[in-house]
Amino acid sequence: MSRFWLYYSIACIVASLAGFSAVMAFTPESLFEEDRFWARTVATYVYHDDTTSIDQLEEGWASPDKNGTWSNRKRSTLLIGLQSELREDVELEFAFTPFLVRGNRSQTVLVSVNDRPVAIWKLEGGMRRKVTALEVKQEIWSAKHPKTIAFEFKNPKSPAQIGYGSGTDPLGFQLSSLVVRKAR
Repeated sequence: MSRFWLYYSIACIVASLAGFSAVMAFTPESLFEEDRFWARTVATYVYHDDTTSIDQLEEGWASPDKNGTWSNRKRSTLLIGLQSELREDVELEFAFTPFLVRGNRSQTVLVSVNDRPVAIWKLEGGMRRKVTALEVKQEIWSAKHPKTIAFEFKNPKSPAQIGYGSGTDPLGFQLSSLVVRKAR
């Protein structure tokens, strides 16, 4: 059996034990690129209702459910404390589902790490799960411990504003996971 299939089998078993009903839905595309995923992964955080990663949810998040946790403010932050400090560039891979329905067709998100802007995302394409990675330079990543990752949503809408329910909190996206890797 090749290393790829061994790692893939292990990932499927771990995902099923963690309560994921759809293992393939959890498995990011990068898993299929064995070197990219396995050799460089430092930490994986999952933001579902039965996980330990929910203590990283600082401000601007709803209570997690089985699919993740919704951002429910114009600014939502994570507080990441790795067990050992990385003194090199890192890659952050986020899996999320944007709140894009009806009259809410796109969303712009400013992503900051340790109070420094690192990316601007233009989210489109409806409420489909997305996996997006970004690279963070060592001088930004190592500036603070624990790390603060902030998402600022340009114009988040509540379900009530667009006639999609009665919820009044402005929703940006539903975060399901974060993978921290050493950059290539």
